[in-house]
Amino acid sequence: MPEPGGSLSDRTLGEINPRAVQSFSEALAPYASDMAGADEHATPTHGFGDLGPVPATRVFTLLDTDPAAGALINGAALAQATDFDRRFALDQLGGEGKYTYGTYSGRLQSLVEVGLSSAYENERMTEQAAIDSRNQYRSDAFAVAQTLVTGTVTALPGGMVTGPIVYSAGVLVDSEIIDAEGQYVGRPSGIDGLDTSMYLTESSAQNTIRYNMLRGLSDSEHLEASTLPIDWIENGTLNERNSISDTELTREATWILADAGIPRDVQGTYLITAAAGSQDLRNIIYADQRMVNPVSARYSSATWSPLEVDDGTTHSE
Repeated sequence: MPEPGGSLSDRTLGEINPRAVQSFSEALAPYASDMAGADEHATPTHGFGDLGPVPATRVFTLLDTDPAAGALINGAALAQATDFDRRFALDQLGGEGKYTYGTYSGRLQSLVEVGLSSAYENERMTEQAAIDSRNQYRSDAFAVAQTLVTGTVTALPGGMVTGPIVYSAGVLVDSEIIDAEGQYVGRPSGIDGLDTSMYLTESSAQNTIRYNMLRGLSDSEHLEASTLPIDWIENGTLNERNSISDTELTREATWILADAGIPRDVQGTYLITAAAGSQDLRNIIYADQRMVNPVSARYSSATWSPLEVDDGTTHSE
């Protein structure tokens, strides 16, 4: 990109002006769900407009050129994906779960990955260094998402995290992404046994959604700790996602949710819907698997694909 003075450089915007990119991230983080095509009735934000998949991936890619900015937008996206999963579970107890929440959850997870994959595929580094950088920044995003989900605006319906104050630099300080002087420090990619693949493979993504549902029911006291495996509980509270293996969640979570009032077929449909949402970006994601770069890719659609409603028809939402 152009440097001050007009000369051309291969440095990214985040390298040249990190403060500007961080400001963009703070401004856009409340609208992560809107960038994933969420209907305004599904979010507390309004007036963002239709961005479409390619511009959305470019926004995430640009913000990922600065690690602090990337941590904030990616953490916001994962927190909002978590919220959709939890809201679905809580709404389903009343018989009103919206499968479109699964679509938005899947898209948000994919937007995080496509941004990271593109930004660090373009970096001047070896393949392993690019993979290590993505793992580092996935850790940062997960830490920010935890801070947002557990520490903010729980009084809002469904706990949806929103608002410019919520997405301020204070979240990055609380998540130990930046220090008190605003300098990036980051979270080690192996912190607390974090599995950076929890959103990458289909089984891991499904188990993360199952966990989010369990956590939503547990935190709202619709699920008693005594009904959960004893090693999933600490001080009467469900452990964090990275403390419960995929094997355990695959084996136990579906039955626990069914006993709590969310039938297995309903869970299955939601998971299929989330996978379809992720598929909206599948062809331009995962640089680890050598997929197409979204910055230069020609995408087959300028808008998000129509959503399927419960009776099998489609509509634009």
